[in-house]
Amino acid sequence: MSRLRAAWRCLCIAAGLLVPRFLTEDVALRFVGGDRTGIGSYEIVCCMNDVQPNEAFDAVATVDSFGWLGFGVIYRVGECRPWPTT
Repeated sequence: MSRLRAAWRCLCIAAGLLVPRFLTEDVALRFVGGDRTGIGSYEIVCCMNDVQPNEAFDAVATVDSFGWLGFGVIYRVGECRPWPTT
């Protein structure tokens, strides 16, 4: 029984890596370079699931990516919105 369970676990892991999928998640952004009048850019710091309760960043954006073999192969950063203040 344990061999069957181990084989099923391996099959699930292999399917998770080999099956391509589209992922959408919110990420925290930090403003880098330049001043805040629009000259400069944002960099992705982490996904919103990894933000600690007292951390604050400059903005939030939605990232759409194509995941295959465990990596986000192609991604697009969507709408950038201000960091929630509450």
